[in-house]
Amino acid sequence: MDSQGHRSETHGSHLLEKTIKINFDVGFNRDLFRSSSGIVARKGRGRVVVSRATIYENVNSAFAAEAHACLEAVRM
Repeated sequence: MDSQGHRSETHGSHLLEKTIKINFDVGFNRDLFRSSSGIVARKGRGRVVVSRATIYENVNSAFAAEAHACLEAVRM
């Protein structure tokens, strides 16, 4: 902000608006061979662009569960 309390724009703020951040997380149940994932994509200032939750059957390991979620995040 400048001395009058106005927000000043910088060159980086334009890049921030074009940036999309994707987060995902996974839960894995090894007894039932199931996993679930949640994916959220946000624009630079935190506005949610898209979100998704998925349940997977016949998942053999926590590693495979993470791989499924990562693949879905990349495809999204």
